[in-house]
Amino acid sequence: VPLPDDIFLKKMIILMKPRVEKINDFYYSCKYFYSDPESYDAKGISKHWNEKIKPVFNEYFEELKNGPPEIDTNKTESTLRTFCEKKNIKPGELIHIIRIILTGSIASPGIFELMETLGKDTIVRRIEKFLDIN
Repeated sequence: VPLPDDIFLKKMIILMKPRVEKINDFYYSCKYFYSDPESYDAKGISKHWNEKIKPVFNEYFEELKNGPPEIDTNKTESTLRTFCEKKNIKPGELIHIIRIILTGSIASPGIFELMETLGKDTIVRRIEKFLDIN
């Protein structure tokens, strides 16, 4: 596994600082910054990955994948919210499933900040992996 650069580490620390108490907590709480989830929260999947959201999510993913190469927190949030408005769904319907796909968990730092930190290649890889098995 390649070592992260200083910019990545700084972003990760800023996002996780409110969520950890000891330096060792970073090891357990930050795994999804370094490796793809090995599993996904079962309750979260059953609640948020349903027949209504699947086609909408796939359409959003295509827009994300074909969009700009860089993920920017504000632009990504604005794009998602505009997309949801057009599809007449609540942003949370996409945000919850994106969080589970990217982290394996129902809890994480702000999803748009997390997406910027992870970067587009990681996001696309993790979503494609999830879609392949779901």
